[in-house]
Amino acid sequence: MLSRFLGALLACMVAVAARAQSTPIAPVSTALDGLDVIASVSRDALEVGETLDIRLLFSGDAASSARLAFPESASDQATMKLGEWDVLAVKPVFDAKGVRVGVELQVSTFDVSTPLKSIPLTWGTTTPMEGNANLPTVTVQSLVGEEADPASFRDIAGAMDVGAARFSNTALVVSIVVAILAAIAALAFFLRRKPVKIELPHERALRELELLAREGLAIPGGCHAFYIALTDTVRSYVSARFVIGATRQTTREFTTHARASGSFNDAQVDRLTALLRLADYVKFAGAQTDSTRAREDVAAARAFVAETMPRAATAETQERAR
Repeated sequence: MLSRFLGALLACMVAVAARAQSTPIAPVSTALDGLDVIASVSRDALEVGETLDIRLLFSGDAASSARLAFPESASDQATMKLGEWDVLAVKPVFDAKGVRVGVELQVSTFDVSTPLKSIPLTWGTTTPMEGNANLPTVTVQSLVGEEADPASFRDIAGAMDVGAARFSNTALVVSIVVAILAAIAALAFFLRRKPVKIELPHERALRELELLAREGLAIPGGCHAFYIALTDTVRSYVSARFVIGATRQTTREFTTHARASGSFNDAQVDRLTALLRLADYVKFAGAQTDSTRAREDVAAARAFVAETMPRAATAETQERAR
């Protein structure tokens, strides 16, 4: 029995290790006008949120002038994108003599429907040229996996027939009296209760953001727990305020529906998208931020709530601030 258990455990460990290691794939060559490019990738399959390393090696007459068609360094990370893929890092590749012969990129995505097939390039000094370097095929797998088919679910059991209840006249009278007394007691209880103020969605969101602003990254769980709490607050506010299923959607689905709903302007959707994407990298890819960035993100969430809460609530908030 013990040997069978150890054998099964070993098989599971081998399966997990095999899944974690993707098969190396052959580089892909692209011949352009005066420029030859050899593209290689670190693996052929990854899950959403994981990183992919890409190396482009240049040769030919125009190799020294070859560059990426987007900024190779940017203070604003939003400008370093390849469609739905985020460019996390870019660095040049040099040969033994110190000559620049290529470039390396690190990219990631949370979209499984848009494969990265090529990298746009520019080259040439007198006459600028543009083209695309083809990449090996890379597949992106969802963390969620296949969706469940609702048709596969069935009731566990049908309705239970308990039969007709039979009461005597005395029992019926007693039951009615007890029900009346219970109703009177309940009514008296509710009349004596103090009215409870219902917390509106924007009030709850601002209260939770104020707590996050005070605690910052010092909350139990650190950066990971902080951004989970921050995005949960924003998503819950949007769900309650605008009836959008934000808590059950991916970042891509949520921002698409938010833009289509007409409840937000483009600037608000862009700020919300940037906040949620950063939080996704922290939660799924293990990225880290400092206290300054955490405070900035809380301030951005507060501004989003203040801009989108009801006008009457906005006027009341401004009056209190005076």
